[in-house]
Amino acid sequence: KQKYPTSQRMSQTILDGSEKTPSISISDFSKHCQFNCDKLIWNFLNKKRKRDTSTLKVASKNRSEEIKKYVIKQLKKSSIVIDHSDTDPSKAREVLRNAQVGQFLYQLKFKVLDELYDKLETKGIKLKNFVPDFIEVIEEDGEKRLMIWDAKASKEARVPYQFQVASYVFLLKHMTENLRGISMSRLGGLFLSSSEGLKRQTFPSVKKVSWHFNARCKTCEFVDDCRKEAEGTMAMIPYLSTENASYLKRAIRSVKNNNKFLKENNHKSGRNEIVEDEPDYKDLANYLSHHIINDEDTRNINRKIKQIIKYDNDQNSSPYLDAHETGNVQFIGTPTVTFPQKTDHNLVIVMSSDPFVLYPFGWAICLYTGDGKIIKEFRYAESVSQYKQDEALSAFIIFMNNFMTCLEETFEYLSNNKSRACIFVYSEQEKIAIQDSLIELMTLNSDIVSNNIQQKAAQCLFNLFEDCSLLLAVGNDDSESSKLSDEWREFPRLIVLEHSVKENIAINVPGFYSVIDVWEQMVKPVFKDNQELLIELEPHIFNIDLEDIHSMWASGNVIKDEINKSHLFRSEFVNIVIQAYYTLLNKSTNNVASILIFSPQVFTLSKFRSFNHHYLGKLYFFKQFEAITTCSRIKLDRFKDFVQGEAIYGIRVKFDKIIKENSELEASFIVLSESFS
Repeated sequence: KQKYPTSQRMSQTILDGSEKTPSISISDFSKHCQFNCDKLIWNFLNKKRKRDTSTLKVASKNRSEEIKKYVIKQLKKSSIVIDHSDTDPSKAREVLRNAQVGQFLYQLKFKVLDELYDKLETKGIKLKNFVPDFIEVIEEDGEKRLMIWDAKASKEARVPYQFQVASYVFLLKHMTENLRGISMSRLGGLFLSSSEGLKRQTFPSVKKVSWHFNARCKTCEFVDDCRKEAEGTMAMIPYLSTENASYLKRAIRSVKNNNKFLKENNHKSGRNEIVEDEPDYKDLANYLSHHIINDEDTRNINRKIKQIIKYDNDQNSSPYLDAHETGNVQFIGTPTVTFPQKTDHNLVIVMSSDPFVLYPFGWAICLYTGDGKIIKEFRYAESVSQYKQDEALSAFIIFMNNFMTCLEETFEYLSNNKSRACIFVYSEQEKIAIQDSLIELMTLNSDIVSNNIQQKAAQCLFNLFEDCSLLLAVGNDDSESSKLSDEWREFPRLIVLEHSVKENIAINVPGFYSVIDVWEQMVKPVFKDNQELLIELEPHIFNIDLEDIHSMWASGNVIKDEINKSHLFRSEFVNIVIQAYYTLLNKSTNNVASILIFSPQVFTLSKFRSFNHHYLGKLYFFKQFEAITTCSRIKLDRFKDFVQGEAIYGIRVKFDKIIKENSELEASFIVLSESFS
């Protein structure tokens, strides 16, 4: 019943009665992209097949020729156009070799070399001579390059036309491989018919674009404009993921559609989602105010909504909506292991890096008491001028050596005083900068950096971090021994404050919290009675964001003392945010221990274990890491009971005994059984 041959027999069928290999032009082959029809190619290859020669087809072809003449006329006004329509294909390579920058080569014919068919392992079909309408000779990256242009009697750049240009580039790239000083441009183009028709053309009406503003937009150059447009959208729940935003919108829309919840796979089924009436933050508020969130019919859906918006069942409200309605900062109250119950000291580290040289250019180290008072003996800051290319590495080593010396002195103080201390950085960016810089020092060749400096880098690295990145500090030379930390901490010693604020602070801004947002809506309201503190820091708030500090440094117009001051003021900002966090927490609950789950251990300097072979050290590290991460994963499952408010990861325990450790009492329990829903 098949009306045309299969692809396996296509070539043989066409060859019947003829010894010549069938051929097809690039122009005809490109039409496959328009119609997506295999039979179309077979028809083009079969000379017995009759083509449509209607006057419309002829008129279209003539129109194309007129367009080419018009393009030539316009090009000749400012460029040199050389007509090669009568040039033999055998001379095409010579024409390209002699072509000059600024010339347009018109209809230069090319023959596909047999080597290309062999290279592509293609048999049974060939390409006819191909003729790009225009080849522009341009200078790109300091060398002569060829840019393909095709002229079309069309008002739009259709896929077949793009395929033609791309095919010409591919074929010419092969033909010019052995021509010195000539290569193909990365660009190609189309000359279309007059744009006057565009003025009368009806374009699709896009009433509203579905989008979501969140933390990923922080580094976008359009962030300020988009932030204004995000007012009133689901982005008013800061740090809301795109997936969760979509979930909330579908859940609310389902109420308007007889509670038929739209599953995620419906959006991937090819049907266009209607976004003209996309649910927004106001719709979410109505969803809560009408108590739909407590309906038993949609219990599973509502449970996830409650988790997303941090819904408080006792208060029947969400802290994000409360912040929106009142304009006041709200403490969310999510149980957390990323912020300590109480500390004796808080060590704040600030570091700025230059993304061009990939080295830090400034840092500050400040030690505060648990109640936020600075210890002046441990207040350091340093910065460097812009790195000179031939001196960058040596300047970096000296710069980091000073940083590590100050850090070690602070560590020794905390250890000697048996302080229950935590180390804070404000952003993940600073954490990575510190970690990368220390690892960089440890992995430099011994003829570049001294063993003493590398030992200091190892000491600082292992006292700050406890993840797999530590393995990056271990070399791969079989002749070298390795050192790795011989202890694991139950809770991380270094805390990214921005993560803690994101987790438990609700501020009425879209997307994410900037330094200014935290200052204006969290710090100032909390310390409104301490005007002396606010007045001292407020003039510098607009200069302590890492991007602002880098701008000052990169300008070269600011002395190092000003950079140091900005880092010290950023450190003070971190300290005051920590104090504001505790203040909001204490106002929201009398049971701090139910929110802040852990207290830091007494600060001790990390001990090392030496290994004669780096493989043995890595194996030892991984076995410990495997045990610790498994234990942490089980703890996290238990911890979700606190966060989600339901025993999803339930566990039954029996009281065992009271244990007295120093001046503290701890309860010991025996695990009876586990149950998972």
